[in-house]
Amino acid sequence: MSALMLSSAEAEPVEDRSYFPPVLIYHDVKAQPVMEGFDVSIAEFRYQLDWLKSHGWRTLSTEEFLSYLERGEPFPKKSVLITFDDAYGGNIKYAAPELEARGMSAVFFVIVDSIGKTLSRDYYHATAEQLKELSTNPKFALESHTLSHPYLTKISSEELEAEIKNSKTRIEELSGRSVRLFSYPYGDYNRTVIDGVIDAGYGAAFIVDVLDDGMFDRSARWSIPRLNMGLMIGDYGHRRFKKFMRHYGRMSDEEFAERWARLPH
Repeated sequence: MSALMLSSAEAEPVEDRSYFPPVLIYHDVKAQPVMEGFDVSIAEFRYQLDWLKSHGWRTLSTEEFLSYLERGEPFPKKSVLITFDDAYGGNIKYAAPELEARGMSAVFFVIVDSIGKTLSRDYYHATAEQLKELSTNPKFALESHTLSHPYLTKISSEELEAEIKNSKTRIEELSGRSVRLFSYPYGDYNRTVIDGVIDAGYGAAFIVDVLDDGMFDRSARWSIPRLNMGLMIGDYGHRRFKKFMRHYGRMSDEEFAERWARLPH
């Protein structure tokens, strides 16, 4: 993974991507997965949480993650950030209670315009009431995944600003808490998108897929890679999950790639 150097003492700190602890991305957690590579079963999710806990891993809250980042301090060894994209109902019904029972933190990236919407019999988004209740747990945070989940590099500057800024405002109104993290839909971003995220007052942003887009001469905090946990389905003994947790900072771009068919939105 590429690294950049500071150009001056006043410049924004620039971290190598290997500076960050492992960041996991889940989409939907289900009793019985429907879309392989997208869903994670509740049994697998429990196994992963229990493995993390039994092996001394500590989950970070949004506040803890940003605190280490903004102070430029090393993250604690065996710390991990757990994230969920899209705010599907399974995350409320299955994932949140399992996390809460173990005292574990997590970030839920919300598509504002999808709140309360049903995509199909198998896929539905959490309601505003469910998300508001979720945000009362100090270990959970609602963060932005835009208003409508577009390809951000393919929309107008006015639309881009609305997707980034208005989603932040709307989620803050819903949760009553500050929104500081941003997740790029489809992992689609460029320098203009990054600058829009910075201007809107976020503290960090997360990508998915391979890292070929690079950092566009910006701090690594604006393109933090995540591991797609949908890849773990069918992996006997969770060998890949354990390997990735242990070697996150040394993984190749290809190992971060999402692999599934067209998403249902």
